[in-house]
Amino acid sequence: MLARIHTYAGLVTFVNLMVFGVAGLAAALESPVSGARSAAEYRAFTVQPGWTEGQVAERVIDLLHLPLATPLQKAAIQHDAANRLVFDFYHANGRHKVTVLPGEGRLRVEVWRASFWTYLGTLHVTTAAFRSGDARMQLWAWYNELALWCFLAQMASGMAIWLTTRPRRRHWIRSVHFYAAACCLPFLALYGVTAVRMAHRAWFRPGPGLLQTLDRVHALPGGWRRYPWMALPGLVGLCLLAIGATGLFLWFEKRRERGTGGAILAFGIAVAGTLMIWMREG
Repeated sequence: MLARIHTYAGLVTFVNLMVFGVAGLAAALESPVSGARSAAEYRAFTVQPGWTEGQVAERVIDLLHLPLATPLQKAAIQHDAANRLVFDFYHANGRHKVTVLPGEGRLRVEVWRASFWTYLGTLHVTTAAFRSGDARMQLWAWYNELALWCFLAQMASGMAIWLTTRPRRRHWIRSVHFYAAACCLPFLALYGVTAVRMAHRAWFRPGPGLLQTLDRVHALPGGWRRYPWMALPGLVGLCLLAIGATGLFLWFEKRRERGTGGAILAFGIAVAGTLMIWMREG
């Protein structure tokens, strides 16, 4: 039973777990930049008398097709030095800065397109506590929440399997799976537990300084060249990718588990994969 829980928890959220691994690797290798800015574009737009700033923002979101930037945040509504209305929309795919030019009847639109790695980094921190006006992102948030708890369940069941299973000669792939998990277990546990604390802060009272320090370690900016200790999430991410790849092989080796496991894996890939591609398109 433990083995099935361990296997099925990994299969149903396999895509999400790989996103966790890639996000950790990218955090170590890539500086946290929003992406390259495109040339400014102009779009026809007329502000109707009586519209509030919030109503103008909502119509701009509709015009530019930015559902991932919803619900509208108050901080997104700004004014520049000339007192022109400016909207600064941040979303999973990057950033849209929009300046309303009422005298010209148009909008000035600047776009920063997030890199694919930054995009995955945003997805990996989006859990059920997040509230999005976009149904795709909200569905991803719920599914990613499931992946977080499946990740914790896998660690617990993996430890139980190790403690209750007699040592035996392992295939080299099984050995890689075991040693990668064993070596990284303390760090995987740190990231898993702090992820729950960071995603659901309302569940916890302010904790001791150590817990807050661990939360900050999880949220450190990327780039190991600037912050040498940031090699840690990269190594943990690499181990997680290795654990996922070897775990997939070990599952496929068990002929009796291929039918049910294959259906579970296909379901997870269909849900998570479709949402990732669909949202990336805008």
